Amino acid sequence: MKRLASNTLAYYSARVLQKCGLASFQLAIGRRARCAITNPPGILKSFVTSGGRRRFEDDASLKAVRRLVRSAASFWDVGANCGLFSLYALDENPGLFVVSIEAS
Repeated sequence: MKRLASNTLAYYSARVLQKCGLASFQLAIGRRARCAITNPPGILKSFVTSGGRRRFEDDASLKAVRRLVRSAASFWDVGANCGLFSLYALDENPGLFVVSIEAS
């Protein structure tokens, strides 16, 4: 429970700093893939707990992407939303050429 409280506090503290224009939310996938997310969507709240993150990472679509990109040269994430699949793809294959497109 202490870890959950700590992660929740860190998440909401980061959101306050974002709203004030003082910081950007940093999301790290593995050791290499990182991005700043200026207005995190609800899905990122699942990363506050290790159980929530595990449920997301157990998704069959994400597992298929991670398996397929290991031998790929490029990855086009069309409809990327905040680019989570792109980050996981980069974590699997650091030399991957990634294009993330979100219409909104």
